[in-house]
Amino acid sequence: VLIIPVITCFGLIFKDTFTKISMSAVDIALILNLNSALGMCLGLFNGLLLKLFGYRKIAISGGVLYSIGLIATSFAKSFRHFLISYSIITCKKTS
Repeated sequence: VLIIPVITCFGLIFKDTFTKISMSAVDIALILNLNSALGMCLGLFNGLLLKLFGYRKIAISGGVLYSIGLIATSFAKSFRHFLISYSIITCKKTS
């Protein structure tokens, strides 16, 4: 419910921050595309994780990781911080 609106409005949500740190459109696109790519790659392990831990534990851990990633992204002040907090920490939610 929360994931798709954040992906589609990512540029609008952080527009002021991007202009402050003079981040280009290529950098923003890299952050979004890396998030999707890593999420799809991690999707290969979904069946194994679901068999090992069950649906509820995976859903809760995904929600926690996504929340931590969004909170960390809200404090991001550099391209590297955006890359780590949004692209890597929140990537599991897409799979």
